[in-house]
Amino acid sequence: MTSTALGANVAAAVNDDVRGDLEHLPAVSYWEDVPESYLTLATDAGYDEETLAERREAVALEAFYQSYKDKRELVTDLLFDDDGDLAAHVSEQFRDKLETELEAASENCAARGVNGVTVSVLDTGSFTHRYNFPTTTLLLDALHRRERTRTEPPFVTLGVGDAELHVRATEELDVRDLAAGIAERVPDAGVSAVGGRDGHIEYLVGERDAVEEAALETLGETLA
Repeated sequence: MTSTALGANVAAAVNDDVRGDLEHLPAVSYWEDVPESYLTLATDAGYDEETLAERREAVALEAFYQSYKDKRELVTDLLFDDDGDLAAHVSEQFRDKLETELEAASENCAARGVNGVTVSVLDTGSFTHRYNFPTTTLLLDALHRRERTRTEPPFVTLGVGDAELHVRATEELDVRDLAAGIAERVPDAGVSAVGGRDGHIEYLVGERDAVEEAALETLGETLA
């Protein structure tokens, strides 16, 4: 369950008067595999899959810029503007910006094979920047969705920066278990998991190469 789906359900439970306004929100928050019940709610409320995708992408772009300047009113318009023209326009900007970075990232991934596990490694420091869109997580999500169709599972997309490691996998993978496996191999690298099972891993600057190799070994051991 996404935080948006949880928030919409809580809001509807607390105030039934807003239920009709929120029926499409849970479906908007899923980049793929939208639960059928949420998709049905959105469809019944007049939002088809393309309309949902446009709002999802538009909000993702504006949420990034909102972190530097308050754009709550604009996000509200994107989610609840019935004609959808604004969402379609911003969504097009999202796709253009993401596609440009995605093409460059795809061409610069290094494929590694470990015990039958294919790992696509991207130097995130070269393709993402905290002040530029897309963010590391958005780029890796899109990259993983694209690249995983080109090879047999198990397949992993590994984003490695100067002090952070992000991972996406076709198989179930707990980032905390991955962090523990890396820390066992490089105990002096200051490895720690940040967030829940789908969070990321941090480590000391200067330990990148050692952490990357340890991650590959751990993934090969865990997913093979």
